[in-house]
Amino acid sequence: MTLDDIFGYVSELPRWVPYKLVFNPKRNKHDKKPDNGRHGLSTTDPLDWKPLLNALQVAKEGFGLSGVGFVMTSGVEVDGLVLVGFDFDGVGDDFDMPFDTYTEWSPSKKGIRAFAWAPKAWALKYQDSTDTHPPFCEHAEIYIGTAPRFLTVTFDTIQMVEFKQLDKADLKAIESWGMKPYVEKVEAPIAPDTAGKPINLARIQLTDDQKNLINGTHKGDKSKTFQGLIIRLLDSNEPNEDVLATLVKEPNLLAYLLSHRSNDMGKALKFAQDEVNKAYPLSIKGKQAALVPYNKKWANTPKPETVAYPTPYPGIMDEVVKAALEVAHKPQPQLTMLAVLIASASLCGSFYALASGCRLNLYGIGVLPTAGGKNQPQQLTKKLAAQGNVKIISAPASGEALEDDLLSHIGTYCVVDEIGHLLALTNARDAKAWHVSLMRKILDLYAAGADDNYYQRGKAGKPGRAIPNPALNLIGFTTPGVLAQALTLADIENGLCGRLLWVVSDDMPKNRRIRKPFVMPKAFSSTAMKIKVNLASSNLANGTPVLVDINSDADALLDTLNDEFDLIGRDVGAPHERALCARSLENVEHISGVLAVLDNPDKPVITTANVEWAAQFVRASNAAVLGYVESEIHGGVEQKNAAILLAMIRDGGFTTKRKGEQAALDAGGVPRSVLMRAAKMDLQSFDRALRNLQERGEIVIGKFGSKDMQVIGLGDDD
Repeated sequence: MTLDDIFGYVSELPRWVPYKLVFNPKRNKHDKKPDNGRHGLSTTDPLDWKPLLNALQVAKEGFGLSGVGFVMTSGVEVDGLVLVGFDFDGVGDDFDMPFDTYTEWSPSKKGIRAFAWAPKAWALKYQDSTDTHPPFCEHAEIYIGTAPRFLTVTFDTIQMVEFKQLDKADLKAIESWGMKPYVEKVEAPIAPDTAGKPINLARIQLTDDQKNLINGTHKGDKSKTFQGLIIRLLDSNEPNEDVLATLVKEPNLLAYLLSHRSNDMGKALKFAQDEVNKAYPLSIKGKQAALVPYNKKWANTPKPETVAYPTPYPGIMDEVVKAALEVAHKPQPQLTMLAVLIASASLCGSFYALASGCRLNLYGIGVLPTAGGKNQPQQLTKKLAAQGNVKIISAPASGEALEDDLLSHIGTYCVVDEIGHLLALTNARDAKAWHVSLMRKILDLYAAGADDNYYQRGKAGKPGRAIPNPALNLIGFTTPGVLAQALTLADIENGLCGRLLWVVSDDMPKNRRIRKPFVMPKAFSSTAMKIKVNLASSNLANGTPVLVDINSDADALLDTLNDEFDLIGRDVGAPHERALCARSLENVEHISGVLAVLDNPDKPVITTANVEWAAQFVRASNAAVLGYVESEIHGGVEQKNAAILLAMIRDGGFTTKRKGEQAALDAGGVPRSVLMRAAKMDLQSFDRALRNLQERGEIVIGKFGSKDMQVIGLGDDD
């Protein structure tokens, strides 16, 4: 019998993830983190899971990965049987499995893994049990899928047999170890209404204790953890009223409040308000507010007004967005709309031009939490562009490589996953020349569509290739945290980010099961074909594009919008806000032109409806940028430095010539001395930032080696 025979069906399930080992000084052991070598993976998002062979390939090729694991989340059921995963830790010499099934060594060789099948009726009586005690074993974890978990699989076999179908005697033995009975969840009391709105906790960096408190599994001093949670929310730039709303809307937090006030809802609400008031002076936000008379920069400025995005433009866009959202695992309406808009712009290539000679190219960015639902819009936008004569590329390695990808007349569509990492590489102190050249070239091409005489660089003494009116469209996707570590206000003032259409979402939609694929609306494919045919039969060879006309009312409306954006730009003080306003009309014109082409590819005419929709989208985009800047970038120097250190610790890649420091790095810790040299901060700033991270539970500090070298590790034990 081979491993293929044993894992045959299970290996084909898209439930496998690669992982890496991360040393945790607090536990003095390595944690196993699902990761693909570029970013973390989620045990709750099926889009991150793969069949075994795919996961093994990623584990082999990805940077710093250690192996693969099987995701047990939500359980695996086949013909009335549920897959059970066993993790026996600290097994003794006398340990013996009570039944014959597939077993293997754990990565550390100190434990044993096993799999078996149990009747569904039996599995329904229990939940994942992480503290059972078989004979001659320190403890065992038994997974049946009631919680988000994954189990590492080594294929270092002990017993090469099929997964056993457990019988009554086997189940009785397992029960004797201390299985945790399934408990029906009790409906939480109805939370009182408050002036604020609940915070999306998925986008807040929380400690394990804080997460457990929210999940109702916290063991220890709840009052201290509760106060720490409030401080964390306040220092995430959330309004006090939103923090209060979160405390009373989260079921387990509300239960905690009620337990301290004899289940009296009115008293519990007052207790919550008192706790927020007590925590505020202890938060960095509160401390800065107390010092405003001495530093006006710390004044508590209100969040920018939220401006609603328009609903999908009637007609083709509306049809595509509806069709896409219908089959989305995690629907993200605004991001889907952006994906459709920029894909449509890419179809236009250099074939369509405004009266100014500008082409209709657009740049955009979607910012949403990890596992928030970006995969579907990302795949959708490429499917749409592929309907036309468009060259679709990912992020090139350099500006020169991007030029090589450009073609005359047809559009080039650059779809970039994790664009925040690209920005970080460009803005790094030791940024590579090719990363800088790529960003410069993307900026250059934003307005190059009007250039009839655009030439590629020359090679080996030969003149550069002519690329008249290059039409580059771009869309990137990233997470708020990654972007915050990379973005500077200069990127908005005079860089790429000021030219992007933004969609920022903190929504975490519930995952949906989808039983049908996306079907391309005929109206879109028909329009794409018309553009393609027109392009093939056009006079573009003679340099004559189709002019996107505009009616008089729409033209007058653009004049009014020009005055509006100019007035707003003159009224604001920050350079990045002025830069946004200065570029707003250009984006409005390009969007209006794209909508006109969708309305009539043969004779496009911009109408007031096109302009009104485009203007509202740009207003919402500008508000999203300013809101993101306020919530993620503006903050005290200590917070900024803390964010820099945290990003460095997470990214790793430290080097040293000192043997003791290298040994600590090899063990998974970061020596304090190595981090300080890499950060290039003064001692006072470094110590304050480090203390900030430690107080927030982001890091743990321990000792390493015979000389008790101070080492730092991440505080997240998940």
